[in-house]
Amino acid sequence: MKRLNGLHAAVLVVLVANAMALRHAWANRHGAMDAEIVLTDRELAYRGGGQVGTVFLRMNYRGGAVYTHDQGEVDTGAWIREQELEGIGFDCSVGAKEAGAYDHYRKQKSRAVIAAFEYREGADVVGSRLFAVGVGRDVASMRRRFPDRSKVILLPAAVRVFADAEGPRGYLMGVPVMIHVPHEFQAGFRSHPVWVRGAEQDKPLYTVRLRYGANLEPWVVGVEFPR
Repeated sequence: MKRLNGLHAAVLVVLVANAMALRHAWANRHGAMDAEIVLTDRELAYRGGGQVGTVFLRMNYRGGAVYTHDQGEVDTGAWIREQELEGIGFDCSVGAKEAGAYDHYRKQKSRAVIAAFEYREGADVVGSRLFAVGVGRDVASMRRRFPDRSKVILLPAAVRVFADAEGPRGYLMGVPVMIHVPHEFQAGFRSHPVWVRGAEQDKPLYTVRLRYGANLEPWVVGVEFPR
């Protein structure tokens, strides 16, 4: 059998990669749906490609975690706190003010997690209303914590840890925020005259319905441009 030359080998790699991508997308869309949510221009910023380039939306969210206390108070600070860090496998046994604390936390590797993001209609008028509300080890446990599939989406992410004067803190990284807009919806974005909503403007520039599949990957199933 003849050895494949460089060009043939390169073509074969591309074909295999495309086949795997298509299989992955098929599995995502034909498995059990995880969530379906409607977001606005505040959460999904338009990233255009001119008149011919691919159209993307960039997901904007707030914070690194939100916690509900016994009194119902909500902490919307940007850092993931000690209890949740321990729950995903970090060693938080060293006090932040102890000798060696900096190196103890700096040397810990990042942890792969499932992060939850909740859409809150009553949040600030300006800015995204999508909040990072928690992290966990797996989809099943996170769905038990956050069962509303029309308001909470789950995404793969990673967490890094450090320590400050108040104790161990974690922050989210690696959240997949770019969403491809299918061809049938691209024309509406390309022709829209305004992309930044005024501070006093309550009406969204557009709303996007996203469906998240078995692999927690989104695809756009509907777009509306209110008149």
